Amino acid sequence: LPIKDQSILGSLLPDGLLRALVNYGFQRFADVFVGNFDTPEVIWSSEMRSVLIIMIKQHIGDFPDLLKQNTTAKFEYIPIPGISYRRLDEEIFCHNYYLKNLTDEKRFPDWPITEPVEVFRACLSEWKKQMSRDQVKEEDERENARKAMRL
Repeated sequence: LPIKDQSILGSLLPDGLLRALVNYGFQRFADVFVGNFDTPEVIWSSEMRSVLIIMIKQHIGDFPDLLKQNTTAKFEYIPIPGISYRRLDEEIFCHNYYLKNLTDEKRFPDWPITEPVEVFRACLSEWKKQMSRDQVKEEDERENARKAMRL
């Protein structure tokens, strides 16, 4: 299973942050979570943390107030929808790395790559996925053009 599917955190946190937890443990994860990082392995900022907090508050609604009034109140569990972070919209994450940062030789010269074969395989897989998505999008656009022109 992909890391995002192994935990409830998968729908809440970006891949890099989840990988920090898995690869380096809870202590490093805690340091990253409260910090600001823009590296090949982790992209996380105070703005992203604020988005997470806002989305969780929206999800649980007025339950904290209800809990203050009635400490035995039960929370009706509803899975939280996945959280999207604008900062990551243009990023591609492949096997522990954000590719844009990993290939930025000015900011990150000689960044160590663990498991380079797995990184390469993940890049190939992602490339195939992107190509397939682009092809489907192109076919949809052609179909829409045909309909618009009544062909």
